[in-house]
Amino acid sequence: MNRLRFGALLIADSGLAGVYLSHRIVLSVPAAGSLRAISMENFKPCRVFTRNGAAVAFPDAMLAIANGKFTNSVQMIGSVLKNTGITSTEELVSFMSKYFDATLEKF
Repeated sequence: MNRLRFGALLIADSGLAGVYLSHRIVLSVPAAGSLRAISMENFKPCRVFTRNGAAVAFPDAMLAIANGKFTNSVQMIGSVLKNTGITSTEELVSFMSKYFDATLEKF
């Protein structure tokens, strides 16, 4: 299974949401404000949304969030999904399940 690919949506065990950029970097919003690059080492342990054994990814949305300002990481992911009503990790998991048939898997 190829769980990670550019633009994959991740959820850290701490509840922080992020977008996979490379094997070393995750983009997230650890505090209100701009996007931050976080090392994968500092983001783990985490889970990735998958469907049929592959990561659910949104590579085209990466440019849209690059210059954004967000209150938190879940809001950032909501903008990727064009659903600004997502306010919690639970809502994000529910949305991904309903619209993408995606589940979270540890990696």
